Amino acid sequence: MCYKTKILYGNNQYLNLVETTCPNGKKWAYAKRVNTKGVVIIVPLIVDLKEQSTLFLKTKRPPLIAEGISEFNLEFPAGLVGDEDKNETFEKALEKELLEETGYKADRFIIKNNKLSSSAGCVSEVSTVAIAIISDSKVHQKPVSDGDVIQGRILVAISKIGDFVKFCQNEGWTIGAQTLSGIYYLFDEINNR
Repeated sequence: MCYKTKILYGNNQYLNLVETTCPNGKKWAYAKRVNTKGVVIIVPLIVDLKEQSTLFLKTKRPPLIAEGISEFNLEFPAGLVGDEDKNETFEKALEKELLEETGYKADRFIIKNNKLSSSAGCVSEVSTVAIAIISDSKVHQKPVSDGDVIQGRILVAISKIGDFVKFCQNEGWTIGAQTLSGIYYLFDEINNR
């Protein structure tokens, strides 16, 4: 079932504010991604270290700071698909974003979910979550800061993820819904290997 929509605000490169009318007549506003095919969330699984590990990003997100919610957010590497190259595939976006944000190259990617919704009442965006299997933890290129959004990269042993997430919460960080989903899919992948 499709609802009728109209753009309330569309003067932005990546987001429009859209209003839809539900069958009962109720109006509902939400953000819609534009100029992109979707979003990729990359969960690194680094297997060549003494203990299998993952890599989190410590980010500063302007909406969270502007609203006084948190200075830092815990995330996995992520990015838009097709925002710079209309022909970009999800597979190419996974490779590109992992390399740009971590400096790592994956042996392969395992798609775990391609319709992950982070806040379905506010945003129509869905993400593709993939595990990046990395057997060479060498940094192949210097990672970007992405306009000073990325403040740090934190390598965490798989066995320490629970303690690390609790630490971040105690420090007042927000934790992305995609990050928590990524942790779930990471453990699912490890337990089914």
